[in-house]
Amino acid sequence: MPNNINLQIAQVVQTEDKIQYDKFQDDKTRVDLPPGAVRVRFRSTTSALASEEIAIPANPNYLTVPLYGEQVLVFSAISGLTQNTKTERYYYLPYVNTHGQVNNNIMPFLQDTKPKSNSYSNSGITSTSKSKEPEQISFQEKDIVTIQPYQGDTILQSRFGSVLRFSSTHKKIDDYLQSPIWEGTSVGDPFVALTCGVDGATKDDYYTIENPDKDASLIYLSSTQKINNLKLSQQKIGRGTKSLSSYKNPQVIISSNRLIFNAREDELILASKKDIKLATPNWSVDVDNLITQLEALVTAITKMTHTTGVGPSGPPINIADFAKILTEIKLMKQ
Repeated sequence: MPNNINLQIAQVVQTEDKIQYDKFQDDKTRVDLPPGAVRVRFRSTTSALASEEIAIPANPNYLTVPLYGEQVLVFSAISGLTQNTKTERYYYLPYVNTHGQVNNNIMPFLQDTKPKSNSYSNSGITSTSKSKEPEQISFQEKDIVTIQPYQGDTILQSRFGSVLRFSSTHKKIDDYLQSPIWEGTSVGDPFVALTCGVDGATKDDYYTIENPDKDASLIYLSSTQKINNLKLSQQKIGRGTKSLSSYKNPQVIISSNRLIFNAREDELILASKKDIKLATPNWSVDVDNLITQLEALVTAITKMTHTTGVGPSGPPINIADFAKILTEIKLMKQ
């Protein structure tokens, strides 16, 4: 096996008798191929005949599924399917950024000479005519704008508008086209943002940025940053609660139109060092104070008497019920 790797640019193609990204076998070995396997076409020179091979993802833990007609980087390396260490197979790396677009980098027909082993009509991409755009099985083109990168960031952005960003507090942001929605004073402190459906960008924009007020769903993990523009659904969220624009300690923010916390087998535990705040359109509740007032109310009821014509009344006839409730409330006390 050679120690060096020869990278080639290949075009993702589809055969008519196979359904791409469904389970299928290698034509040569008749072995079931792993998920993500694609048929690729490449040729050594512009005048040479094209050849086709099956390529599998080079990294199964980081899979970028290419579209038909996109160009991928392909190399040959050792195969673990046999005991023979000289047996090789083809692997592919993520598609080439030919158009500089997040959503679609299709460049069909670059490799479209007649293949050595198959006829062009049976082994083309989904469109065999250069006058007709390639058709995809499930993909539909959409305007997706590149997320604004900052120096040192690690960004995973899907072609559909979801982003996982590993970032930090940056020293200077004035020179960037889009400013981040987080801000801090300690440069280099980590910040993580997971966003499903970055909103508000069109094809005319060069960069876009996360927007917690408009993005579909999000999770932010901060260390020392404050969040500049996240409008909560309720203005009053309990006594003594710092606003997001002033809170600089580590926090986790989850936001969407609906949140479901489902403990399928065991308890749902909410534990707080200070308090738990509940805010609805009609109530802004501090849980600690609510239970304290409930305890005081039941205690007062157990001691309640009424003035009558012959003097104070005795305790309520159902005093035992209130006493039991009071006992249960006191068991909750930390």
